[in-house]
Amino acid sequence: ALASQAERLAHYLNEMGVGVGDRVGIGLPRGSALLIAVLGVMQSGASYVALEPSLPDARLSYLIEDAGIDTVLLNEASLSSIPVSGVDVLLMDEATSAEWLAEFIEGDTLPEISETAEAYVLYTSGSTGEPKGVSVAQRGLSHYVSHA
Repeated sequence: ALASQAERLAHYLNEMGVGVGDRVGIGLPRGSALLIAVLGVMQSGASYVALEPSLPDARLSYLIEDAGIDTVLLNEASLSSIPVSGVDVLLMDEATSAEWLAEFIEGDTLPEISETAEAYVLYTSGSTGEPKGVSVAQRGLSHYVSHA
């Protein structure tokens, strides 16, 4: 079911115009919806940027703007904690239900993803006081998962 839901999300994101080279913000707590979001974003060809709801609004706004995020995946609880003006928001509260995004069936073609494509961007505190994004390629993530 997890793989199926992630694939539905990937198709939905592609339908929204999200794909290779785009970045999607994810502000979800640990759980099934987070896994669906990460896998779905990566299958869509986009990369993800983790948005921690406990961070100050100014920092979250900076991350969203600096990363060029146009789409954010949240749940109802994190909606009020992350500044989302000017971006598309998809609520993931029902992501584990069989009906969620049911119109996006598996089997349609998803984009081919190069091993050099960006998998995610991790923001560090930054030695200059401004957070700095560090990009991790699909290949690096694949090697890490294989090793772990």
